[in-house]
Amino acid sequence: MLFPVPIVSLGNSISFLISALIAWRLCYCYRKEKNIEIRSFFFTFSALTVFFFFAAVPGILSKDPLLLAFFNLITFPLAQIGAYFFTLIPLNLYHAKRLQLAYTVLFFVVLTVSIVYRILGFGPLQEVRQGNLAFWLRPENPAMELSFILSGVLLLISLGLAGFVFMLYAFHNRNNRFLFLRSLLLGIGVVLLGVVGALNYIIGSTPSIGSQIGSSILAAFALLVMALGIFLKRDPT
Repeated sequence: MLFPVPIVSLGNSISFLISALIAWRLCYCYRKEKNIEIRSFFFTFSALTVFFFFAAVPGILSKDPLLLAFFNLITFPLAQIGAYFFTLIPLNLYHAKRLQLAYTVLFFVVLTVSIVYRILGFGPLQEVRQGNLAFWLRPENPAMELSFILSGVLLLISLGLAGFVFMLYAFHNRNNRFLFLRSLLLGIGVVLLGVVGALNYIIGSTPSIGSQIGSSILAAFALLVMALGIFLKRDPT
């Protein structure tokens, strides 16, 4: 019997490497410029780096169902927090203080409820094999299902809002090539990450290797698109 390939974990390991490289580069840039926007990007990708590291553990570093469930429990808020910091960036561009406050309150209320239900539904992850491919799914119970749905909706709200504001900013600055391209790339990248969140948290609990692989590939691609926007250089004047 062939050794099962942890295909989803391998995909997440690519996203981990991309996030880590982006976070490292942002740390270097922040030390040079002390820019608040760069700092927010750094917090975002630092959280995503830790998240994708633990998402890559199943089948590569461990197969213990309870240990994997524990990692999943303590690291899933990192994806949400990364999305939170990222969403604040475009809101600050428009100085939308009231919207930022409303979003912050909604975010932490939903996040807290989601964490509570995830604790109530805690259980070992389930290994699923399709041919020579293996991946791991959450336990099937109502509390965990509700937690995943809330997590997916929260990611869609956060990243959908960020994507919309970035694209709106791109439209308002369409005559400025640098601001237009940067905002457009960030908007596209963050919307793609929102789709990944929907795949992972809303429909990704079904034993379908296609949706699992698709979300892993899309996450890596979205991170690359965002990196292009973050590190886009201004035209020399």
